[in-house]
Amino acid sequence: MNMRFVMIFMLCFCTQFLTAQTSFKVLSYNVGEGIGKDKIKIKEFQTWMKTQNVDVAAFQDIQKTDVTQLAKIAKKWKHPHVEVLTLGDASFAITSKTSLSNVKKDEFLMATVNGINIYAVDINQDSIDFRIDAAKSLSQKINPQGKTLVVGRLKGYAPADSVLYNQRFRMIPIDMRGDKKVFQQLATYQRPEYYMVLRNVMKLGLEDLGKKVNKDNNAIQSTYPTKTFGGEMPAYNTFRYDYALASAALSAQCKSVEVIKDKATDYKSAHYPILIIFELN
Repeated sequence: MNMRFVMIFMLCFCTQFLTAQTSFKVLSYNVGEGIGKDKIKIKEFQTWMKTQNVDVAAFQDIQKTDVTQLAKIAKKWKHPHVEVLTLGDASFAITSKTSLSNVKKDEFLMATVNGINIYAVDINQDSIDFRIDAAKSLSQKINPQGKTLVVGRLKGYAPADSVLYNQRFRMIPIDMRGDKKVFQQLATYQRPEYYMVLRNVMKLGLEDLGKKVNKDNNAIQSTYPTKTFGGEMPAYNTFRYDYALASAALSAQCKSVEVIKDKATDYKSAHYPILIIFELN
């Protein structure tokens, strides 16, 4: 009887261990003009990254940090594998615990990690027409087959958020409803072109993981802005601009998507990072 008990215990232990080993964590973070050169801030960022303990980090807006600098910095959070791309005003980086393969540098930075094709992207042009064109171009270069993950800033509204955006008029104080800037912002929620950036990328068959996992949440999981503009913004003036889109094969293995809001991320950048956790087979 005791031997049987021991065998059952060991089986349960091994099963839990193997399950834990399949967890795969990806962080997407628009760090806002690079990690910087201030030694104190770099150390603070390294400490924060170490506590996240992610398998892969995909950064956007890392323009002030080159590959040599980032490789040295990323060692502190145990990511010895680093790729960086600077493309005009756009800049990307991917760091990883394990090797990066099949690296591609185009309008995006792509690398394969653990069988997942991870694309770091950033569409942030001032003109909505330019952003739509950029999304069309991006969609022609992404391979949605197999396990594909697209992360980064896609400055536009998610189709799944349209109802919530259109309800925002009720959230605005009565004395502000006549404000011209407020009216112009409200008008964008009803204009189809502001949803086309996401639609152009999602038409590949990619799923919006934030909405898929948090489908019962009746609030927009805003990623912009943080408190860098003088404190916390009212809910009606916050947006979800940072996304995680995945192919069906990978989406099925997504367990959680979280916008990380803490004392560090409140002021590090204008954007909050998102953490995606998969349980891989």
